[in-house]
Amino acid sequence: RIVPLVEHQRFENVIHGGIISTVLDEAMAWATAAAGAWAVTGEMCIRFRAPLRVGQATTVSASIESQRARLINATATLARDADGATIATASASFLRVDRFTADAWRQRYLVPDAGADAW
Repeated sequence: RIVPLVEHQRFENVIHGGIISTVLDEAMAWATAAAGAWAVTGEMCIRFRAPLRVGQATTVSASIESQRARLINATATLARDADGATIATASASFLRVDRFTADAWRQRYLVPDAGADAW
């Protein structure tokens, strides 16, 4: 859940698209980690569907669509809690990091095993 603050606005009472993009990117990145793959964003496409206002509670969800060798494709949605309206959607391609980096990140961020209830 995300509730944007006044500090996140671009124009009066309208949340900056870069903030929304960051939220979607982070959700997809953590979805890859929850699936047992540590990866970085290679390319991301965002579609803004409705404005997000200061103080509006939202929920972000993300999922893995496909995985091949180094490439992972993910999607995410940010929706307003009050009425379920979609604020923005994203799709992205992630590239797996090397084994040593993945091991270091896994230890640093204490991510549960893939499929754990904590996710």
